[in-house]
Amino acid sequence: HADHRVRRSCLELLTVLKSTSALKRATELFNVDEDPTVRDSAFRLLQSLGKDGEDSLIAALASPQFEYRRGAIQTLAEFKSQKCVRKVAELVDAETDKNVKDAAWKCLLSLGKPAEPYLVKFLSDADSNIRKDALTGLRGSQDDQTMSAVAKVFEQEAEEGPLHQAYDFLLKAGPRAEPAFLAGLKSVRQPTRLKSILGLKAIRSEKALDPVSEVFLGDCPPDVRAACADYL
Repeated sequence: HADHRVRRSCLELLTVLKSTSALKRATELFNVDEDPTVRDSAFRLLQSLGKDGEDSLIAALASPQFEYRRGAIQTLAEFKSQKCVRKVAELVDAETDKNVKDAAWKCLLSLGKPAEPYLVKFLSDADSNIRKDALTGLRGSQDDQTMSAVAKVFEQEAEEGPLHQAYDFLLKAGPRAEPAFLAGLKSVRQPTRLKSILGLKAIRSEKALDPVSEVFLGDCPPDVRAACADYL
């Protein structure tokens, strides 16, 4: 209809109905309509369609308006879209609006297995909070490459938050984490050695008897020595 008020009203009514028949036209109006209120109504209709509007919402991640980018991310996160992972990860890297960037990061953390390669990349981020969140998002992964990446973080991490999350990840992995905990016994960092001993005790590793005994008899802080004694 030539009158933008009619177009907008139709979109609002179709949003109440969650009309999938309106998907194509709503997408067109969102992309090209000259009236901003029509574009807003078209976008709300796309959001109301959820999974059915997935492709259009993913396309909206490239919108020049941050409100649309953020709204698209929030809706895609609600139904855990698997198709949006790459685009969302790109926003985490390149987005300039803090609210959109935060929404993209939360979305990426919630997307499970498809997001793993991107979360592994963020394990080397300079921000310790990013590393910590990435480790939280990876928890429970059975992927060998992910395990190796987390083990590397555990061995090298100097910040308490990411170190603790790496420890939790390895602890959940059970006996598969034994090499990482054994390597951690050689760390120059006392917190890493302590968590390594606790981890080896939890998985009841017999391979650690000799190295833990060496730590116990060597020059170490009281809490590390007490953990060694508990393990032995």
